[in-house]
Amino acid sequence: MRHFEDKLKTSSANSSKSPSSDGPKERAERKKLKALVVAIREELNWVTKGINDNSQN
Repeated sequence: MRHFEDKLKTSSANSSKSPSSDGPKERAERKKLKALVVAIREELNWVTKGINDNSQN
């Protein structure tokens, strides 16, 4: 997950244009990376919740 977050940050930081002036390709790539990071975080939360629930038994 850190890899994708870093890639998203690098992509944004290296752009000399503001996000609103990015072309369709850049916007699509950023949107895809953001969705992937969100999905990974949700999955990790679900998995770790199960681990935490089991450790209390």
